[in-house]
Amino acid sequence: MPAGTGALQSLLLLMAMWWVWSITAFLTDLYDPQQISIKLITVTVTVTVMLGSLLMASTLPRAFTEYGLVFACA
Repeated sequence: MPAGTGALQSLLLLMAMWWVWSITAFLTDLYDPQQISIKLITVTVTVTVMLGSLLMASTLPRAFTEYGLVFACA
């Protein structure tokens, strides 16, 4: 493996995880949390993102090998 490849791979994985967190935080901040429909949607989206993030985190050690597609889909 060429020098710096591991660092670039780590940076790419960090950016992917940060993107999921920042988009979730941004989108949940756009709407009025006092509305019941928004609360239900927010809970549903939060649980879905939490499970997707858990799947991404579990595939991080092998994200550039056989679990790359799982990481990308999550």
